Amino acid sequence: MSASMGDKLASFATGYIPPDMDTENVKKMVTSTLATEAKQDNDARSLVDQLKDTRNASFVANTKPKPLPKRPVAKVSKTAATEGKKTLPPEEINKKAKEFDKSNPELGGDSLKGLLKEIENDEDLTAESLLAKVLDLDKFPKKSQASDALKFLFETTNPPLRDQIGLVKTKFDGDNQKEIEAGRATTGIARNIAKEVEGSAKHIDNVLTNMIAEEPDAPTLYEKIAREYPTEQAFNKFTESILKHVNSSLNKVEDLGPSLLATCSLVQTVQSLRGVIKEFGKGMSVMKLTCEKAGFKLPSTLNEFIMGTEFMKVANMRNYSPLQITKIASDMVPPSSMK
Repeated sequence: MSASMGDKLASFATGYIPPDMDTENVKKMVTSTLATEAKQDNDARSLVDQLKDTRNASFVANTKPKPLPKRPVAKVSKTAATEGKKTLPPEEINKKAKEFDKSNPELGGDSLKGLLKEIENDEDLTAESLLAKVLDLDKFPKKSQASDALKFLFETTNPPLRDQIGLVKTKFDGDNQKEIEAGRATTGIARNIAKEVEGSAKHIDNVLTNMIAEEPDAPTLYEKIAREYPTEQAFNKFTESILKHVNSSLNKVEDLGPSLLATCSLVQTVQSLRGVIKEFGKGMSVMKLTCEKAGFKLPSTLNEFIMGTEFMKVANMRNYSPLQITKIASDMVPPSSMK
């Protein structure tokens, strides 16, 4: 059995035992001293533990947990609600589309909203692809219309898409300033013409723009107008409106830009077409007398407009033969109309 702590201390202490004390007494004294110290140490530890328990219990009993502070709830503004979204809310887009449709009926609100949706869904949009979508000739055949479409996109989007569109519009407008001004001028002419003849302003604007851009010769232009307005009354009304409103716009040279000469050419050609019809009108009475002397009457449907139209067809032929001319004349005056 291993030696006790008292035995070890007593054994250790034997080297220092006074002569008048024996080993056994020293052993007892040390053992008693150690036992007393151990008891005092245990009592002290017990007291400390009691004090800890008492303090903790008192703290728990007397301390109420403080409630957590309420988290402030911020009111979500319209701007915050759309943060991270490419476009404005649908109701605002519809409102803008109606405004543009009213001031620019040639654009079409649905076309603008369709373009916006296409831009919104393009995750790899670049300046070049954006411009290509806007310059789709089926939607916006004129650069002035493309400029207005870019304006609509700019006003219905949020940054950073809005910033990208703004840069594209600024460059596009700067590169095409004269054409945009000319396009808006012809749009104004078309709107005025649409008040006097059949057809929408958008359709008339496209017809007029094509005429100015293509600069067709007289027979081709006549054919184009006659295709759109096939009756004498409609033809005369349209050409008269062109002359009136284009002439008034020619006074605003800055609006027509590089299209000025082409517009002047268009006016001159239209005037010559009307002159051709008038000349046939002057000769109709002579033709009637000549036909009556030959023993037949001209059909009542034959007039200077039809004569002018057929004349322009002949003038548009590069090569023609007497047989072809006879065929055209026979179509105008069928044998059944002759006595």
